[in-house]
Amino acid sequence: MRRGFSILELSYVLAVMGIVVALTVPAYDVFLKRARVDEARTMLAAIAHAELRHFRDRGSYLACAAAGPVPQGPVQFPTAPCWKELGVEVGGEVRFRYSVELADGTFVAVAEGDLDADGQASSFRWNGRLSSLAIERELE
Repeated sequence: MRRGFSILELSYVLAVMGIVVALTVPAYDVFLKRARVDEARTMLAAIAHAELRHFRDRGSYLACAAAGPVPQGPVQFPTAPCWKELGVEVGGEVRFRYSVELADGTFVAVAEGDLDADGQASSFRWNGRLSSLAIERELE
């Protein structure tokens, strides 16, 4: 009666596991980046709704300047008074720098972040007049 596995059998199992891991790691990295990009899309939609509420209640949009450099990792969401007045608050960290610019009687909400810390930032711009999102270098 034979007990256990031979070295050859264990080598085959480790080789198969190595191949599976080698195939899934790049896919996981892309999945993780896409999840982080979804933060920007969700936050810009929330900021756009807050701007529209502000316009409905007060008759004007509210600008919020960008705080600090474009982040290359998680940072705290700014606590500037304009964000509180809009009612946009985040309890944890974010991976993008957010701002709202006013132009031509409307607003443009902006999210910028360097997801892979290579010096090239992703940029998302929500145009309040068109209710459209423009994206530059989505997975950077």
